[in-house]
Amino acid sequence: MGSLSIQFHALPEEVNDMVMAIRSLEGLNITLMGGTPFRAEAWDGRGLAFENAGEISLGFTLYPVDLNCVSRYDFVIQNPNALVLDVGQLTKEGLKRSWLSCKTDDEVSLSKWKEFATIIKKKTKCGAVAINPQSGETSVMKSHRYTDGALKLFQSGIDMLPVGGIVRIQLGNV
Repeated sequence: MGSLSIQFHALPEEVNDMVMAIRSLEGLNITLMGGTPFRAEAWDGRGLAFENAGEISLGFTLYPVDLNCVSRYDFVIQNPNALVLDVGQLTKEGLKRSWLSCKTDDEVSLSKWKEFATIIKKKTKCGAVAINPQSGETSVMKSHRYTDGALKLFQSGIDMLPVGGIVRIQLGNV
């Protein structure tokens, strides 16, 4: 089974630009997921937001997509060759990390998903440090990626956040 996983910090508009770069692939279905209650619908390409969304994810499939799902996890189960992009949101607490991931046995899909990973890698730099603000302990994150926009936000004092927990992420100069 092939897989890929890239965690990165990027402004939502930078993520949108990355998605637009892959959107032109023939036969690509893009699903926007999120909201309370959870919704999954064909993405119209206009923006990465739902009212009361909380977390937003995009699902990419090369085959007909099954939208009859009740959660992001359910989407992956019902669309086993899907690539999922969790879009980190910019909130008053800081910028949450984005995550591109898939696990698939389908070589055609995996080949396309690696093309998308290459786009993200070309638009990002590597290296970060996770810092526990309570203990001061640090951990180097060599493969964590970030965009220029995320770095500028970080340099201006905006926190870079993981998905959960108290850790803060320092970008660059690792």
